Amino acid sequence: MSNKALANELFRLLCHRTNAYYIYNEKGVPRVARGKTKFREYGDLPLTVDVIQKHLDGEITIGVLPHNLEDECIFMAVDIDYHKDAGDDKSKIKTNYKDAKRIRKHLWKKYKRIALIEKSGSKSSYHVWTFFKPTPGSEVRKFGLHILKELGLSTKGKNKVELYPKQDKASTTPEKYGTMIKCPCGIHRKSERTSRFLMPEYIGEPLKGIR
Repeated sequence: MSNKALANELFRLLCHRTNAYYIYNEKGVPRVARGKTKFREYGDLPLTVDVIQKHLDGEITIGVLPHNLEDECIFMAVDIDYHKDAGDDKSKIKTNYKDAKRIRKHLWKKYKRIALIEKSGSKSSYHVWTFFKPTPGSEVRKFGLHILKELGLSTKGKNKVELYPKQDKASTTPEKYGTMIKCPCGIHRKSERTSRFLMPEYIGEPLKGIR
């Protein structure tokens, strides 16, 4: 898939909220691209395919917001990068990748839902993405927590994973953004590695609802 085609596809899969996004600075700290806050750093608004293209080209690294203004989500992501008991870096990578594959396999085997594994750019981190038709964020989060429980994973404790969306509704958060996640296939500003999908042939599948 060409970079131009990938930019269009990432926009389709991730960017149903275009009035706000985040830009990472050179230290890897995300700053909101809209709003007068201490995190202010303005990007080109609105969020467009051209912004995604700049992300893919390495000019900027952006974070996208799970919720739109109606508190609906079109994606869910699990961030797996925290295993204190896994030992050295090689063991952490192996353990985290194993959990990523477990989630992908479970989503397909039980729910016939395709998931994409992304090597996120940090040394031992993986993101598992799955996509929806516009669905209330509360339902997406409930579904995600259920999946994690079925697999013996949790968003709490020493071996926790992170689930996006992190909130049922972005409208209840102080700035009404919710918690962003780094857009795939861009440069991780701390490690300077480029993230990538491990099975990109599944990009382009049609979206469906939870049920």
